[in-house]
Amino acid sequence: MKITVMNARLSFSQLFAPKATGNGAPKFKANLILSADSAVKINGKVTKGVTAIEKAMKVACDAVMKEKFGKVPGKNTNWALRDGADVIDASTDEPYDGYGEGVTYIAASSQADRQPQVVDRNPGVTINAIDNKIKDGDFVYAVIDIYAFDATKNQGGKGVTAGLQIVQFFKKGEAFGESQLDASNELDDLGDEEIEDSAEADSMM
Repeated sequence: MKITVMNARLSFSQLFAPKATGNGAPKFKANLILSADSAVKINGKVTKGVTAIEKAMKVACDAVMKEKFGKVPGKNTNWALRDGADVIDASTDEPYDGYGEGVTYIAASSQADRQPQVVDRNPGVTINAIDNKIKDGDFVYAVIDIYAFDATKNQGGKGVTAGLQIVQFFKKGEAFGESQLDASNELDDLGDEEIEDSAEADSMM
């Protein structure tokens, strides 16, 4: 089922080169952090706001599982919609920047041979890695495909995951972990005197 995610914040993305996590296969991927201004379009209907999106995604995930398995499994795993409180930095035991209690995000990925399209606000303009146009922290639109899977043989159980198909740059956002420096804290007051000529200053040393 195709879903368009609108105005979500990009995080932990690998859009131009696939990367492996742990012992897994290399993949393209992105986390799409939701906010009150985010929305999803499912079957032509636009739903805005985190709580409403969670409900709409639950209905959509149930639908794809029912279509594949005949019913919604009593236990299922790997939902595309995830809890930001679980994204913990092991070195600090604290949530990563942008995550934490009350944060919901959509995790999407694609296989190494299926690179997602990455485009500018004008969808006819492709963005490449060398353009340095889109970064984690920016706001994006994304087209994902949610689908049901059965990994019972691998003890993964049944569930729903999201395939990453298109990422569109929407607007710049503050990069994660960065903040504006305060000049008064970083530099000394040099006063009103003009700087000495470099040759004269050298001769005084």
